[in-house]
Amino acid sequence: MLEIYKYLYYRLYTWNLKLHGKNDMPEYNSAFGVATLMGFQSVIIILIVNIYIIVFYDIKDLLDNIPKSLLVGSMIIFFIISYFWFVHKKKYLNIIEEYKDETKKIRIKKLLVLWVVVLSHIFIIFLLAYISKKALS
Repeated sequence: MLEIYKYLYYRLYTWNLKLHGKNDMPEYNSAFGVATLMGFQSVIIILIVNIYIIVFYDIKDLLDNIPKSLLVGSMIIFFIISYFWFVHKKKYLNIIEEYKDETKKIRIKKLLVLWVVVLSHIFIIFLLAYISKKALS
């Protein structure tokens, strides 16, 4: 999975750099984008646990009792992880170097995989939220 994170970082970085230039701090914006994907993954896990608890333990209000500070804290932790993976000591320069010579065919293939991963995360979140709601009724 780290490869997906690295490639997501690279695509976000190059896109941000082309759109806004170096002044917009693309290395940090890209790290935030990767942290967002990590956040999607944690939401999926929370929803799966929520469904499990509703179905097997008949506890109905797990999601209502999750403090917002926990969610905010999780996103901060994901950003810190992303920062140390990609930005700290300019590691992003190695990632850019790794992918800069990819062929158009490889780029299209990797972008397709990347879009499938990102969109499937979003789809799964909505699907699990729907299942959670149905399990509550």
